[in-house]
Amino acid sequence: MRFKPLYFALTFICLILLMGCSDKNDTIETATLKPPDLTIHVGDETIKPVLGTYSWSIDNEDGTETGVDSDSDIAPELIKNIDSIHVTEDTNIELEFEKQPDNYTVNIWEDNDIASTSNDVDLSGHGEVIYEIVAHWQQGTGHYAFVLYIE
Repeated sequence: MRFKPLYFALTFICLILLMGCSDKNDTIETATLKPPDLTIHVGDETIKPVLGTYSWSIDNEDGTETGVDSDSDIAPELIKNIDSIHVTEDTNIELEFEKQPDNYTVNIWEDNDIASTSNDVDLSGHGEVIYEIVAHWQQGTGHYAFVLYIE
């Protein structure tokens, strides 16, 4: 009878040790293998752009990295089924990244080609305008697409 508590204690200790020795890579969630979320504040409205092409890697802290490269269609195709938000040239636009990128550029698309590139969201056009934010972090790059209708 004295062996049951000892047997239970040894089994419990072995389980704890096995859990502590498990591979860290088994617990990597796919959510960590993509760029941070981007929220765009358009006047009083908030929109979530579509995440397109991205490349992302994380340090496993053992001298290795885990990474993913995800390819997508071009920005005009990504947003073709998304309703545009109506804005005017003086509408305030704020980009709020879950984690601030090292830098980013803003592309404006016309006829399936990039028409211009700048460092901010330019509202000087008229009609439906397709934007692509290309953000860069140490871990990788993400492309985000959204559409606005400029009155």
